[in-house]
Amino acid sequence: MNRINQLIIDLNSCGIIRYGDFMLKSGISSPIYFDFRQLLSHPKLMNEITDQLISVICSDNLYVLHSSLVCGVPYGGIPYASIISHKISMNCLLMRKETKTHGTTSLIDGLYSPGDVVYLIEDVTTTAGSINQFKNMLESVGLRVVPITILDRRKDRSVYIKSIFTIDQVISTLTRTSGDQSLYSILKYPTKTYEKSSCQQLHKLNKIMMEKESNLCVAVDLNLSEQIFDLIDEIGDKICLLKTHADIVLDWCLDTEFRIHKMCQKYNFMWMEDRKYADISSVCVKQFAKFSVNPDFVTVHAIAGKETIIELSKQTGVVVIAEMSTENNLCTNDYKKATYETCMDLNIAGFVGQISPRNPKFVQMTPGINMDINKKTDGKGQTYQDIGTKIAFGADIIIVGRAITDCKTLEEASEMTKKYQIAGWTSRLEYAYDII
Repeated sequence: MNRINQLIIDLNSCGIIRYGDFMLKSGISSPIYFDFRQLLSHPKLMNEITDQLISVICSDNLYVLHSSLVCGVPYGGIPYASIISHKISMNCLLMRKETKTHGTTSLIDGLYSPGDVVYLIEDVTTTAGSINQFKNMLESVGLRVVPITILDRRKDRSVYIKSIFTIDQVISTLTRTSGDQSLYSILKYPTKTYEKSSCQQLHKLNKIMMEKESNLCVAVDLNLSEQIFDLIDEIGDKICLLKTHADIVLDWCLDTEFRIHKMCQKYNFMWMEDRKYADISSVCVKQFAKFSVNPDFVTVHAIAGKETIIELSKQTGVVVIAEMSTENNLCTNDYKKATYETCMDLNIAGFVGQISPRNPKFVQMTPGINMDINKKTDGKGQTYQDIGTKIAFGADIIIVGRAITDCKTLEEASEMTKKYQIAGWTSRLEYAYDII
């Protein structure tokens, strides 16, 4: 178990995570409450949380380039800022909620200069109201502010904030360890419209999803073109997206690409080539040029860096791999955070992952879906979870492969596809709500 998951379990064990009926500062009612003030009575856990905050600070690009300060949002963030200041010898600022009526009458105490970078620490962020209020105050005196929160429990994460963990990670860990799925109700999220996205392919995909009432992508990992065409004729009217691996199709050629493109038009779905580009940008662009008929989307690993993603996004819609569904994969929490941070301002369609960043600008595609509750793995590293769980954790599109392609007949494949289409769309309606 990784350290973040263990931290969540420890916070739960010592009563920092509380259950009941709570009214949050935002006015929202919640069955779960995070009482981080109680960490003051748990010095070992307090030490581990501050170490995690320090890790976030030290991994930030601005940390090594500028004079840096730390400051806590009054009052929850102040103890953490003080401990961080002591641990890494970083100058600390003290902010007040109200102006002093004596002495210097200042709102900000401590030494700073315009242009300094301030790491602003908050314990829990539900709407970002407090963190934005004090961020604006610091920026008004010429400081550059990087907000960091211990727990990000926002539903709308269109503005990226660094965090140790999100509410989705907390609920995921708690449900895995207890088996209690009642907390999924917390994860209901606004229905995405992708209005802020500049990716035209994503807008078209969303239109198809709404028209067909389908958030199903089928991975046709088959070895012959005719097998793919025969399957599409059975399932094309039920899916929003088709995912291919061109390099495993033995007879892949121009005609394969042309016929997939024509079938996309006939059945109203889009095509994603799961190439997982991961080289320098010039090589990846040449690799993509091998397609005579461009796929609507391609997958790209973030490990190659921002430039590769940028150059490929000029060619087609890019979906960045943030997480994988295989056991013992190397997509750590730090890697996922770095991936999201790298891509927040890029013209991409979205991400492949298990837990969504909850940003309404991006689509989240999630593999490892299987409706057979007894099937947890394929015995070769692939892991599975049910549709409801994945959509609760932010999946906008579910990716299903062998549950459909391994059917004995095309008729069975068609029936299975329909089951996944209905289950996926029903779960989407259950775990999403419209913004009024």
